[in-house]
Amino acid sequence: MIDILLLFLLGALIFVNQRENIYEIATKFYHSYLDPYIGLGLPIIGLVLKFLTVCFIAGIIFLTVKLRNISSVQWAFYKPLETESSFELEHKTKWEVILDHANSDNQAEWKLAIIEADNVLDELLKEIGYGGETLGDRLQSLDGSTFRTLSGAWEAHKLRNTIAHEQGLELSRRDAKKAIKLYEDTFRELGYFGSA
Repeated sequence: MIDILLLFLLGALIFVNQRENIYEIATKFYHSYLDPYIGLGLPIIGLVLKFLTVCFIAGIIFLTVKLRNISSVQWAFYKPLETESSFELEHKTKWEVILDHANSDNQAEWKLAIIEADNVLDELLKEIGYGGETLGDRLQSLDGSTFRTLSGAWEAHKLRNTIAHEQGLELSRRDAKKAIKLYEDTFRELGYFGSA
């Protein structure tokens, strides 16, 4: 152990005495041993690095194209299904309930179908933005020249008012079906059933 310590101290003394020569020693070592190998290898290393750079760029381009193809295939496979909006679904559900009442054999349900269809028309005109306190007011604010089913909507609404105000009204199946058809035509013109 002491031998190693003495050798270390001797090396440190030599190093301190010759610190000016360290740079010269390193320079000589480089020029004697490393320069011939590095000097010859630099152009080859440069060519290899340029080749690898071109390969990496080509790989990036290739992978980008492949990923886009994969993305388009996945998009086609995983794209969202076309579904009805919640409003369209709600509207169709309400309309189906009205049709169930209208297709019944019970006269009271025919009347109920007309009243419910009239309520739907009132809600629809409010949603669209027509003003007025009652459905009659809203229908009056419509323009008959641009709204082709206006007269039919009025006819159906008048039948609904008759049903609401005359307790013992006898309603024929034919009149009930006609009123429901008038409401349906009006709903279609106003876009109640959506774009389908």
